[in-house]
Amino acid sequence: MYTFSEEKLNHLFSILEKQVDSFGRYFYKGIYDGFQVKEDQGDMTYHSGILLQILAFSVLDSKYKEFSKRLLRKLSMYFTLVQANSLIGREFLFENEFNSLMPHEKHCRKGTFLGLDSGKVCNKWHINNKNIYIRYDISVDSLLSFLAGVLYLKSNFSLYDSKEKEIVASFFEKARMLKSYYEINGYVIKDFENGKFCRFGNHYPYLTPMNYLLHYALDLILDKDPKDNIIMEWLINNIRTYLTEIFKSKKERFSYNGYMFAMIVSAINYYLKSKGKPLKFLKGLQNILIEAKGEENLFFLKVAIYFGLKYAPIVYLNNLDDHVISGVSYTLKANSVIDLSHRIYYNRWEKSAYTYSLKLPYPELELCNEDLLQAYFIFKKVLSNFRN
Repeated sequence: MYTFSEEKLNHLFSILEKQVDSFGRYFYKGIYDGFQVKEDQGDMTYHSGILLQILAFSVLDSKYKEFSKRLLRKLSMYFTLVQANSLIGREFLFENEFNSLMPHEKHCRKGTFLGLDSGKVCNKWHINNKNIYIRYDISVDSLLSFLAGVLYLKSNFSLYDSKEKEIVASFFEKARMLKSYYEINGYVIKDFENGKFCRFGNHYPYLTPMNYLLHYALDLILDKDPKDNIIMEWLINNIRTYLTEIFKSKKERFSYNGYMFAMIVSAINYYLKSKGKPLKFLKGLQNILIEAKGEENLFFLKVAIYFGLKYAPIVYLNNLDDHVISGVSYTLKANSVIDLSHRIYYNRWEKSAYTYSLKLPYPELELCNEDLLQAYFIFKKVLSNFRN
């Protein structure tokens, strides 16, 4: 199976620690000359969820335990500060940062029909009693990334030491508060001031397959028995992410994101497996892997191997060191699958088999390459010598 050299892993982790500030904010677009890139456009919670997935396993490795524990504590702080009225938000800014935004990036008072996509960005901001501005118009995708991380933490809970368990338990509390928000607000995210529906704000469990998976995962985290729904389960196991050349091309998976689907279904099944319970939704996961044939997606490859499913990437890589990317780049779309080392760097699994990066002569940019770390660490076998 593909692997990192210890030198390269230590290098990536040293960069990652710089990308997470003292308030737990993960500036996933990198750092250069000591400065963090802050144009995160509301995706900080989404990418922080991917970090949780990595740390849930890396904290079990004695070589990376102390580092991972520090990062987990920082992310726990972030997910506390980014909560508004119990809802987890997209990101948060301090007052001076918020005031530097362009007018169209600040609070928008418009709503959308039933919380569906209006096609227009409409940012919602809430200022709390600490003068922190929280952007709370969060999508199901961002929350799925977070919940996948928490499910891995819960699956591995018995393997953590007492201090780690204290940190991990704080994430369970954040999930409980999120559940409470949904129950009080009818599973819909609304403008806190005028009650209008936010864009992507309809999180009703039986609206879409992804909504259903969100609430399924949340119930597992909170030790509740998820309510089975025949229609949703049929859709999950039979729907395709695209219909080639009819509605959407293979390279545009906006309506049903294959990577996000694989992320949450894998986390759900890892948890079920840890509890000795029957696995779920594997037919749907296999369909995703079949559709992604030839995309050289190492995350999909790891998932397929772990659950005994079929996946045929372009090549099987042994040395991940050669695919670590740094440097500022400009992205372009291509019409055919491109080599992994030339794809968009901060997440090469999401719609990126058809996106490539061009190096530009800007100051050197350092990134932790979260995509490679995620594919490397998830489902990492826990050996007895990993314990301190």
